Amino acid sequence: TDSVSGVPAAPLSVKRYIICGTGNADGGYFAGGQNPSDNELSTIDKYTYSTDTMAAVPGAALSAARYGVMATSNADAGYFGGGTEASSTVRSKVDKLTYSSDTTALVPGAKLSSNRSRGGGTGNTTAGYTGGGQLPPNQVSRMDKLTYSSETNAYTPGANLSNSRQNVAGTGARENAHPIISPTSTPSPSTTQSGSLPNTGY
Repeated sequence: TDSVSGVPAAPLSVKRYIICGTGNADGGYFAGGQNPSDNELSTIDKYTYSTDTMAAVPGAALSAARYGVMATSNADAGYFGGGTEASSTVRSKVDKLTYSSDTTALVPGAKLSSNRSRGGGTGNTTAGYTGGGQLPPNQVSRMDKLTYSSETNAYTPGANLSNSRQNVAGTGARENAHPIISPTSTPSPSTTQSGSLPNTGY
């Protein structure tokens, strides 16, 4: 019907913003963010489609509290990459949420090619893509490809966004993904990243 309505019985477990979401055919997962006091959160909430209910899943919490995380998934697992932790520390780490067990674990081999936050994610059944975002003070255009079968991430220069930007969202079908820029994002110096960026630590 191309219609939208609120679901009062399914609010997030806590008030937060700068979160991300992904999921499979059975449920959606909302991860990380900041609460109204600007404290970083590791909470992951699960929205069960069959019952239109939402609940925090303690065993699925991110490996570290952070906001501005980028998410992508296939039918079996969701991957949450990058984000900003306490003291404005931007990370490259990637957590894997296994849907069958609702558990999350850090996957060192899948870390992003650089520290990044506030980008967007999308993908298909074989690979996930995370594009744009920021490594303060610069916005970036870079695109990483996460190959699900090997759980490895690689910088993909030919897929860079058309310009550097943050607060990106993504959607797509099986063949093409379409990154979308938020019209209210705050301008900052445009820096198209064509080389390597730091990814020290996780």
